[in-house]
Amino acid sequence: MKKLILFALFIMVMLPTFLQAQSKGDRHRKHKKSPEMRKEMRQYFENQMYPVLSVAHKGFDAKLPATELAFLQGKRTEAKQLQQEKKALHQEIRSRIKAGDSKEAARAAASTKIEALRGRKKALTASLKPFMEKNKSLIDKTVEELKPQHEKWQADRKAIRVKYMPEQAEKGKTEGKGQHAANGTQRKIARFVLWDGEKK
Repeated sequence: MKKLILFALFIMVMLPTFLQAQSKGDRHRKHKKSPEMRKEMRQYFENQMYPVLSVAHKGFDAKLPATELAFLQGKRTEAKQLQQEKKALHQEIRSRIKAGDSKEAARAAASTKIEALRGRKKALTASLKPFMEKNKSLIDKTVEELKPQHEKWQADRKAIRVKYMPEQAEKGKTEGKGQHAANGTQRKIARFVLWDGEKK
């Protein structure tokens, strides 16, 4: 009887945790992008976004002094190298998981490389700050010119997401004005500046 009571208590304690974990898994599966959605998003990027971004990017580069452009090209090469290493690391983790390691064990095995990449990414971001400050007026002008297009892209891409994941219709993106939103905007601007112009 005592064992039965202990077992019942164990079930009562563990069941909410199990259900919560299962719910998270269900949400992840529900929100997973389908191949069809990925294909449509890719086509939208190639046909609607890339031509506009490419012209703006080339225009931005053309207005930079030669020394500033040379510095930026070096940073773009560095950023591309980091991206390639990150991709290889993700592949290494996936291979470990396929070979039988748990996700946690696979990430733990790669933790040193993960931290090293994070450190280098932070260093790259820090080294770019003087450039961003020095060329702030040109960056701000480029961003302002792209703003109407960016708003259209956001609306169109949301419509594509809702088409494949109707539950996303209820999830309007909050127009936050706090530090989090500002940091997000700065990251997007930095990605544009560091972009090498390839159709990724």
